[in-house]
Amino acid sequence: MIGTPLPRSPLPLAILLAVLGIASLGGVAGPGPVMAGEAVAGAAGAGEAVAGAAGGGAAGGGAAGGAAGGAAGAGEDTVQAAAPVAQAAALDPPAATGTPPLPPSPSPSPSAEPALRRSGTNGDGWAVYRLGVGRVPDRLRVGQGFRGEISWQQGGLARKARIYVPGSAPETAPLLVSLHGLGGSLRQVEAQQRWSTLAFQQEFVLVWGAGHEGSWNAGPCCGTAAGRVDDLAYLDRLLQITGALHAIDRRRVHLAGYSNGAMLAYRYACGRPGRIAGVLAVAGTHTAPCTPTRATAVLAVHGRQDPTVPLKGIRYSTGLRSRLPAVDTGPRLWARTGAGVRMVVLPAYGHGWPTRHNGGYDATGEGWRFLKAHPKPAG
Repeated sequence: MIGTPLPRSPLPLAILLAVLGIASLGGVAGPGPVMAGEAVAGAAGAGEAVAGAAGGGAAGGGAAGGAAGGAAGAGEDTVQAAAPVAQAAALDPPAATGTPPLPPSPSPSPSAEPALRRSGTNGDGWAVYRLGVGRVPDRLRVGQGFRGEISWQQGGLARKARIYVPGSAPETAPLLVSLHGLGGSLRQVEAQQRWSTLAFQQEFVLVWGAGHEGSWNAGPCCGTAAGRVDDLAYLDRLLQITGALHAIDRRRVHLAGYSNGAMLAYRYACGRPGRIAGVLAVAGTHTAPCTPTRATAVLAVHGRQDPTVPLKGIRYSTGLRSRLPAVDTGPRLWARTGAGVRMVVLPAYGHGWPTRHNGGYDATGEGWRFLKAHPKPAG
């Protein structure tokens, strides 16, 4: 009868269970949590930047370019349903070229938590994710696409970046990392440099980096980060996270930086020799105490009327609180390595990111043409 206790028995418990037909006791664990994928539109506003003037040149920490890059089709914006990663993934291993690999992520401890957890949507319409400590996201399916802002803890600081993997990206894709100027933001740099539409059309993975308090440690310059924040390690980690999401062509990893961001692009290319194929440096100069040892293609674009980063350099900039070498320092240093180097000086332009209608030069379009034509040399 249900509810009637079993009678006391002199038989051992194991024998009693066998008599009753009970073979074993146990349960089945339910599946761990998974994150539902969803589409994200994410158009960025132009708001926070100050445009560089074409006549006498306008000073300032950031300059606004044209409108934000257009959104790709709805199909490529499906967001990954993240799950715990089985093993760490960096950029794809090189084919015996001697290129230094990125440091692997530590293997995660068993956990029911997803590596990449959705935490909401920001004011720009971007899906926001938090990445677990020492974790990397799962690899996307080819054609799946991703558009999200990812944050993580590093060096005692909260760091973040926006990553766009267009659905058009091939199985192994080129990568471009865009770095804002001093005082810039993710919203501002997306609107200023307008890479999104080009990334979908040209089938490359696009990342926007975010400096600590709007600044990058480019050696002696600039802002809060100067001399304090390890931005080389930040870019290491950023490349690792991106390479986990989507396979990256190691011969086509590029940096595009504006002002303080251009200074960091030079510093990273020099401090991590052999890792970067090409640098697009707009309104910036080579400030780091580093001499290049491996070839990296360089396109430097600068306004002759730039009062913030003067073309001929300045012994000490009171605004940036740093010595600024002449703008041709970077191109000259990399030319000695045998790299492809080009410098464009706009006679009537100041401090900004030039466009066809503001400065008479399309830094984004021409920059990509240059980078695309200069993959990293084999070997």
